[in-house]
Amino acid sequence: KGNWGESRTMIGHLGNHAAYTGWMHHNYAYFLHDNLPNIAYMKYLLPDDTQFILGYSEVHFNLLNFIDPDFVKNRITWIQRDDHIFYVDGNLTVADINSPQTAGCCEQFEPLRQWMAETHSETTPSKEKIVLFYTRVNKKTGEKNKDEMNGRILNAEKEKLVLARIQDKLTQYNRKEKLVVFDGLNDDGETTMSIEDQFRLFRSASTIIGPHGAGIGGNLVWTSPFAQNCDDRVQLLEFRPRLDDDDLALSSPSSRGSYFKNFRKWPFEYHQVLYSENSTPEITDIDIDNLDDALDAMWGGPDKRHYHFNLTESAWNFPNMDEAVYMQNLMESKEQNRDTRLKIQFAA
Repeated sequence: KGNWGESRTMIGHLGNHAAYTGWMHHNYAYFLHDNLPNIAYMKYLLPDDTQFILGYSEVHFNLLNFIDPDFVKNRITWIQRDDHIFYVDGNLTVADINSPQTAGCCEQFEPLRQWMAETHSETTPSKEKIVLFYTRVNKKTGEKNKDEMNGRILNAEKEKLVLARIQDKLTQYNRKEKLVVFDGLNDDGETTMSIEDQFRLFRSASTIIGPHGAGIGGNLVWTSPFAQNCDDRVQLLEFRPRLDDDDLALSSPSSRGSYFKNFRKWPFEYHQVLYSENSTPEITDIDIDNLDDALDAMWGGPDKRHYHFNLTESAWNFPNMDEAVYMQNLMESKEQNRDTRLKIQFAA
């Protein structure tokens, strides 16, 4: 429009290209769980000689360079947003994706899992596994983490009780994992933990526990992309708002959601605890009895893995189908996947 391009540098290339831009530029977590799956999907669909045009961000560069330095070196052309105009002499494929609506579902995560398995096949011996608890405060100062955009900080006294209860349950069920508290910072409480260190931490986790937030959501991609069996899956226990908690949603539908929506194509065993009614957008609370039930279900063996479900009281939205059809599909899926871990009973 008018002299729109006069202040911009023209960049031209021969050959076939793919262009992608997403949302929440420069954000570590949103790039990983909303944008990276779409880039992986395009990489999977398009020929190997396709060059990618991506808007430059130091965060994006560092993340992609950690995941696949060869891809960054040989197949990406970085452009500066609002400074460059890019044109190609060849085919141009542009992603028509409205993030985050398609985040995690469903085709995008299959290529991403394969990509991660090819470039980062590292495994952690059982004796070195950890239980990882994510806190939204600086664990050294107790103050809100500077990297957190939103609130939803667990009540300080309740967080101490939660950590003690997790440790008690580890002892009760004779689990050998070390409980590690993760706040995204190094031990100095000031500098952000490196991508490499965050990868090693989450790759070593047998269980991840904590509130819905970027510290968990952004790093789930570092967990093992392929489980050898059901028992090998990472267990994820997420604290999250109830569907009727409009205040806690912070005017964002994604805050009301859960990471099951994003990562249901990843090999997790997913559990959740809903925030208590006394929670606010800044300070949240959970019922410690609900935490006990979740930890028992996760670690207590087959006898503890009964899931009693009451449709009239649950915060879960029942699928838009006949209940009998849904139950038949569920049981067939469990049988096909040889899933004997959970017994589901629908309460009247």
